[in-house]
Amino acid sequence: MGGRSVRRRGPLPPQLPRLLLLMSLVLASGSASVEAGWSRIPASFLERIKSRELTLPPEVYKFDIISAGGSLYPDEIRNVSLKGVSLCACRHRCLTDLSCMGFEHQKEGGTCGLTDVLLPAPITPPNTDGQSQGPLGGWSTGRRRGISWLGAPCHTSSDCSLLVQGSECGPEGFCACQRGWTPLDETLCRPEEHWVPLPDTDLPKTRLLDSSSESDSLSSCQDRCRNDIDCWAVNYNRDTKSCQLFDTASQIVVTDLPTASTAYQIRFGRWTGNAPSGYTDVGGRYFMLTKEVPSKEAPRKCLNHTGVQYVPDSEKLVKKIDDVLSITDTHVGLGFNDALEENRFETADGSVLSFPWAGKQPDDAGVGEDCGGFLSGGWKLNDLPCSSMSVKQLCEYIGPVIQPSDISRTVNETVEGKPITWLTYDLGRQQTVSRVLYIAPDGATTPMEVVQIRVGELPDDVSDMHSSRCVHQTSREVAAGFGRRFACAAPLVGRYLHVAQSPAISAPLAPTVAVFGMLQGSTTGV
Repeated sequence: MGGRSVRRRGPLPPQLPRLLLLMSLVLASGSASVEAGWSRIPASFLERIKSRELTLPPEVYKFDIISAGGSLYPDEIRNVSLKGVSLCACRHRCLTDLSCMGFEHQKEGGTCGLTDVLLPAPITPPNTDGQSQGPLGGWSTGRRRGISWLGAPCHTSSDCSLLVQGSECGPEGFCACQRGWTPLDETLCRPEEHWVPLPDTDLPKTRLLDSSSESDSLSSCQDRCRNDIDCWAVNYNRDTKSCQLFDTASQIVVTDLPTASTAYQIRFGRWTGNAPSGYTDVGGRYFMLTKEVPSKEAPRKCLNHTGVQYVPDSEKLVKKIDDVLSITDTHVGLGFNDALEENRFETADGSVLSFPWAGKQPDDAGVGEDCGGFLSGGWKLNDLPCSSMSVKQLCEYIGPVIQPSDISRTVNETVEGKPITWLTYDLGRQQTVSRVLYIAPDGATTPMEVVQIRVGELPDDVSDMHSSRCVHQTSREVAAGFGRRFACAAPLVGRYLHVAQSPAISAPLAPTVAVFGMLQGSTTGV
């Protein structure tokens, strides 16, 4: 399955029941009795399978042969019973019914039973010739391979990830969420989240989703946000117990916050440990100043330090950065520019630039000033030359990063009516992708447009079936040498990153691409 977005739903229940760990088979006298807690295929998964939304791998049409000396299926889980059929016909009957998770067949009498339960019984070991042992007691019992869900038995991790993103086959042979993911129910793993306090309740300008409800505590207010798929920030007033929910990815409006408020923003993909050496903690966010470089080199300079260009989003935070870092420079480079169109300043993360300018700025002085930064003495915005002047750059560490170097696939085609070039990057293993940094090639003679960014499981398939779309911003042009960060609407999971850029070129100029998210198996920035 492609990199599906991670949905948020329902309050987090107690630890997900170990559904099939409760399914201990008590075998006696050739029959089986079962504790409560059978794991049947969830209805939502069955609907997706029957609707052909998923392309099922060949493994789904195979069986693990399991046996315990007799019938494994008690009457309460045998949803189909047939008589006088052959073993081949019994297997075929199960395979053609996508809700069938297993079969059992007794040679004498041709008894065939089908079930929608995955049994956790051990797989019959092979003989010395590599073939499965013959059925014990005349019984053949098969468990469908290639498909499973949380708490259900599995053969490999691909059995689990087919239906549940962020899951794997655990050492005990049951599907479970990967490290860094939390189960919400048997159908969904979600990246672990953390709440970032916004300095001095300076909530970024966002769209107010809901302000009509009261909450007894900040945690209950955060629960309300967690259960709303559009919510990414909250503001909780301790005095009035009001709970405001915000969508930080939508059309912005200005919101004034009372002093008794506490604002938090939800972020997926907590990293373990501190930021890399050179970064300083400023109110829970990490910043550093680079050596002096031309501002056009800033995107790569910050990336070399596993960070990104800082986009000014809070006057109060900027004052803290100035105090903590003890900045004495007259100019400091930032992540915004008007390289595409004069006086149309765009930020490196696609957000609206709403920070105050210094007096008589921007002025595009001298040979032209298309880059941006801070001007000391109040730390207001100022436009700067991109190449002829070197200044220190302010970088922010936003979490673990991986920078794929090899392009595994290049294809020219037409997307959204435009000739484009698809570039496919192998991330090495399944990763969680929250944001993608795209730095346009220096040699490009025209601005590059990022038409699409997709995350998926296959190296040669960018269809909706096998990948999910990350880019959702309207403005997607990037001037040569400049960088733009694209935020996925929700974290996506996949091994392959597919980037479609326009104009199409026969020998593609390779952009610099980096992925930010919760990297599986990573504890610090790469």
